[in-house]
Amino acid sequence: MNKRLWTKRLTLMILAIQLLLTGVPAAAADIPENPDTSSWHVWELPNDALALGSPIDASFLLDAPAGKHGYARAVGENIVFEDGTRARFWGVNIAMSASFLSQADAKRLADRIARSGFNIVRFHQMDYTPAPNIFSATANPSQTTALNGDQLQKLFYLMKLLKDKGIYYYVDLLTMRPALAGEVPQPGDVSNGWKAHALFDPTLLQLQKDYARQLLTTKSIYTNTTLAEDKALVFIDIQNENSLFTIDAGRITDSYYINQLKTKFSQWLRTKYSTEAALKTAWTESGKVGIQAGENMANNSVNIIGDGTVRIPDLYDNLNYSTQRKNDSYEFFFHTVRSHYIEMRDFLKVDLKVKALITGSSMGGYPSTAPASMYLNKELMDFTDRHVYMSHPSKYFTQGSKADNDSIITKGNNFFQQAAYKRVFNQPYILGEWQECLTNDFRAEGDLMMAAMASFQNWNPIQFQMTAEAMPTANPYIKSAFGTFVDPAHTAIQPAAAILFHRGDVQEAMDSYYYSYSKQDVLNPAKGFPSSNIYRYGKVGIMFSGFADYNAALSSTTALNKLQSKVTSGETVLSNQLKWQPNSFLINTPYTNAVAGMEPNQPKDFGFSIIQYTNPFAVISLNSLTRDTLQNTNRILLTAVARARNTGFMLNNNEIVAPGKSPVLYEGVSGTITLKTTANIQVYGLNTSGQRQGAVTVTTTAEGYKQFQIRGEYGRIYFEIVKN
Repeated sequence: MNKRLWTKRLTLMILAIQLLLTGVPAAAADIPENPDTSSWHVWELPNDALALGSPIDASFLLDAPAGKHGYARAVGENIVFEDGTRARFWGVNIAMSASFLSQADAKRLADRIARSGFNIVRFHQMDYTPAPNIFSATANPSQTTALNGDQLQKLFYLMKLLKDKGIYYYVDLLTMRPALAGEVPQPGDVSNGWKAHALFDPTLLQLQKDYARQLLTTKSIYTNTTLAEDKALVFIDIQNENSLFTIDAGRITDSYYINQLKTKFSQWLRTKYSTEAALKTAWTESGKVGIQAGENMANNSVNIIGDGTVRIPDLYDNLNYSTQRKNDSYEFFFHTVRSHYIEMRDFLKVDLKVKALITGSSMGGYPSTAPASMYLNKELMDFTDRHVYMSHPSKYFTQGSKADNDSIITKGNNFFQQAAYKRVFNQPYILGEWQECLTNDFRAEGDLMMAAMASFQNWNPIQFQMTAEAMPTANPYIKSAFGTFVDPAHTAIQPAAAILFHRGDVQEAMDSYYYSYSKQDVLNPAKGFPSSNIYRYGKVGIMFSGFADYNAALSSTTALNKLQSKVTSGETVLSNQLKWQPNSFLINTPYTNAVAGMEPNQPKDFGFSIIQYTNPFAVISLNSLTRDTLQNTNRILLTAVARARNTGFMLNNNEIVAPGKSPVLYEGVSGTITLKTTANIQVYGLNTSGQRQGAVTVTTTAEGYKQFQIRGEYGRIYFEIVKN
């Protein structure tokens, strides 16, 4: 017998014996972080052009061409086009040099994005200069004040391909731009992306405007329009992950910028207090520090950041500042960020006549200070964008990098908590970056779970990322903790997740609760941030008092108690379509039956189907490939995926010992699928490009139902089910 086949069968026998002896799923024990991959299979990179039109092509649900319904508008928490069509976005990031591909590579990437079912692309880190970028076709350009015309047209070519397929776009204006001498004052003090500095320095403000003008008003030779005019451009983010509400230690240490902040703060205080005496009185508090020796408004010397070596706002506690001094410091930063947002928003909308929806910054600091930027997005902007990660690595994907290797289902509750409570009431919510990263062995669960939970909560998620480089050729392997293009664990399940999302298989939650914050609350980091599991049972987020749409009923104790009672009782039924059990996540709709989990040999009955697997961990999804239900459709896609990793990839206590090499390996899934139908069916195993590779034997149960086996040793991830 083949050695790999024998190893696989022996493993399954051990699991079965353990189940019989313990009476609990064998997968309840920890799964080894370095599994035996001798029986795993070599991943064959899909031919996406060939896969278009196959059962693994989710593009049939895209509404092409993008822009045909007019410009996008924010209507409450929804996005609605000019003709009244509602938009829901399931997207993916492409980053760095992947925005500037050859035409052949651009076609390959567009085919993959469409085939995977994404209907929006976030163009991210185009200003990252260690690789080909928006300023130059080569790395490390000597200047960043002029965008490169050829690079722009490469970008526009890819956008045209996407637009024709029904895929919209989202652009960042500032993400990783370097600070170069001759362009930026005291560049040694300014990080890539100009974190913190870009929100208050006038030179950096003008440079941001110049960049935006060139990007948004250059005409595409492929569409004969500018991005400012393009109906397919839906979102613009002024700055990626930038904030003054939290300033990391060492971020601002040069006297040029420290003195600039002192001057701005002192001037702001003069407007508020008029006299030194009034300021001293306001800041006086027994046992606390108010005005310090040598500080006064007249000579612009009131401290706001210290020497920059201590994180803000920790500095204020370390120095024992009075309550009012702290409050004024937070309020000044709030005022500064607000002024910047208004300046950039008006420049984009009035001067450049941009039609896309705009947000300020897609983050806004650590959780304790996030409500301040959320408040400003609510007051001034069109939508809120936030980022959330499971198993974000410490050093990306290199030796020595560490990340949690835990399942969202069992230990990653904080992942969805963070996503849920960064949402603002009655405003479109975009998760501009989300990912369950490699090295996480359970990452295949994330795509289906996000599609389901985003539908339940009415979010618009954009996965980070598909790729950040040119298209791979021979012998690809996983180089990034974020990239999905050559990762079977994500790539395989993406079409199923997209179909679930776009067709609206999971209904929105019926109940809601929003935590109420006043403006004073958002200026107080001590207020904290919600951390409850009520998001599992209803739509949640933050609501700000003082706005016309404030709804006290949705922030009432009655609304909270209705959801909290389910948390207290440990309720596993999220809705009539979703279940979150201790070791499994189940999706049961008329159009999709799916399970992700660690419960081998435990049959899951969905009404139409019974799914059982034998792997320690697996994700299995049955999706109707039409707009008919599983019971009535004539075509169904079955996707079965588990773990994947590079050859030779090794961990030690969640730390990468060896990143591994080509080829990429994936674990085959074994199990039994029962369909409660008496119709005649044929089942075909498919390759990674969606082409039939042979028929699977179908039997009839005593009840007259159809049943077939999926066998991991054959390495099929996809199966096409045809009903007669």
